[in-house]
Amino acid sequence: ISSKEGSSWDVALNQAAVEALYSATYIEDYLDCVENLPDDVQRNLSQLRELDVKYQEVLAELEHQQSLLEREDLDGRKKVMLQIQRSLIRSQELGDDKLQLLQQIQDLIENKARQLDLDYKNLDHEPEAREAKRSRSRRAHDDDIPHPSPVHHPANVHPVASVVNHSTHIQQQHQQHHHQQQQQTTTSSCRKQPKKKKRRGAARAVSPAELPIDPDEPTYCLCEQVSFGEMICCDNEECTIEWFHFSCVGLGTKPKGKWYCPRCRGDRSNQPKTKGSSS
Repeated sequence: ISSKEGSSWDVALNQAAVEALYSATYIEDYLDCVENLPDDVQRNLSQLRELDVKYQEVLAELEHQQSLLEREDLDGRKKVMLQIQRSLIRSQELGDDKLQLLQQIQDLIENKARQLDLDYKNLDHEPEAREAKRSRSRRAHDDDIPHPSPVHHPANVHPVASVVNHSTHIQQQHQQHHHQQQQQTTTSSCRKQPKKKKRRGAARAVSPAELPIDPDEPTYCLCEQVSFGEMICCDNEECTIEWFHFSCVGLGTKPKGKWYCPRCRGDRSNQPKTKGSSS
């Protein structure tokens, strides 16, 4: 009996550890979003204002050059036209920089929102699965317990002994069913553990990502684990993995501009592989 109770405690502690991991991940990402996202957005907005000031200076210079163009002779006009051309090129560069900053702000907000959404789904999935499992166990328990029927005793038989024997029989059946239910719970818990690849070798220390989770939980990254911690999205639209953990791709902070995963970028760190080179 003690071994059965110990197994039940192990299953309960294992489930509690998974729930605690999901809760801690969600809280960590939420606090990171609340504390750091406004500062990151404000930093990009400050850079946008600086670009606006430079752009206004270029516009003022263009107006001045236009006024000179009307007063200069032919040779002077050629020089003014060259200056106007340089100013237009500079204004286009400033516009491209502003678009890039706006794209960074949009990506930053979308990534934070997507990360919180994934964490919330992981956090909300466990109670539903556990409640469904308890409902199935209760239905199976109600179906398996036999209902006693009235017994007619002969006149020469003591009814008290018959009732005691019948009660003992029901208790034995209930204990046998409880034992089967514990075995089913242990087996179900084992099935929930993700399968390990053969190339990972012999048994090793269990990390938080290897705790038993639902087999339907989506996996990401090169490590093929569930979502946790800080993640980054590959900008290659044809990437089959799409999301990667910072630690798995050697990142400490989100890089500027576009980012491609090791499988998509090939030998270059800022460009994806072509279809011909992916083989």
